[in-house]
Order: sequence, then C-alpha cells, then structure tokens
Amino acid sequence: MGTINPLGHNVQDTWKALLAGKLAPSKNELFDASTFPTTFAAQVKGFDLSEHLSPASAQKHTHAGRHCKFALAAAQQAWEQSHLGDWAQLDRGRLGVYLGSGEGSLDFDKFVSLLIDAWEDGQVDTKKWPDLAFERMELYREIEQESNMVVAHLAGEFGACGPAYNVLTACAASTQA
Repeated sequence: MGTINPLGHNVQDTWKALLAGKLAPSKNELFDASTFPTTFAAQVKGFDLSEHLSPASAQKHTHAGRHCKFALAAAQQAWEQSHLGDWAQLDRGRLGVYLGSGEGSLDFDKFVSLLIDAWEDGQVDTKKWPDLAFERMELYREIEQESNMVVAHLAGEFGACGPAYNVLTACAASTQA
C-alpha cells in the first residue's frame, strides 16, 4: 500500500499521525482563497517526488501534474511493500494499471483572462480565442490535465504493457478501480 496525503507521505507516517490525533487542515497555500467563504484546506505539504523515485525517474515526470506525482510516489511505495520480486523477472505484459483519477488542475486565472480578452460583441470570438490560447497557455500543462495522463505516467514508469485504464466518474472512481 502507498499513500501521499496531508497527514503523511507514506503509510507509516500517516498511521502515526492518525494515532496521535493530528489534524491536517491549515490556511490554503496552493492558491489565493481570500475571496472564498472558506480559506483553509487539508493540503499535502513538503512533497518532493525525488524522495520517492530515483533522480532520473523523477526528472522524467517534471511536467506531470501534482496529483500524478502523488500517484507515482504511492505506486512506488506499494510496489516496495508488495515483495512481489525483481522487476527484471516480471512479465510486463501481465502488468497493467487500473486507476480512479480525476483531471489535472486547470489554470483557471489564465483561462478566464483568455475569455475576457477574446470577448467581443457579447460573446467569445472563436477565431481570436485559440490564437490567444496558443500564445499564453503552456503545452505540457494543458496535456497533463487530461484524465489519462496519470495512467500514462504510471504505465511508463513501471513498464506496464498490459491494460491501462482510468475511470473518471467523480467520487465513485476509486470504488470502481
């Protein structure tokens, strides 16, 4: 089993925090929440993918979304705890990924500014918007928010050549996976 969550970056630390009655919520530091009624959140802090994967592997996932990096680290922990043997002995065709994961994070501020700047005569100018988007949006960030990318990163990292699926059905996804 592996986990990256607000209470710990592995199963042992999470369990210790739970037994100690620790709470994770704190002031939201991931984005400016000052205009929202609630400004606190349970956030994963101090996470570094290179503490869970080799430096070369962590480097391959530089553009991956934050949620994807959590999944990579948790999967590595799960593999290590499984004691299933040596990677070299594994039939990669029988190794697959089935995951319940949502989409990556949207750069909402940038998206809204594009809409505003492409707004003309009471509607979005559909010729102007794509031109602005290509100028301002980051290619890798846009690709990484697609729901299949976590599975793609996991399959690539672990050499899974079997089935690779992601279920995107809101809160039921983890149950279905």
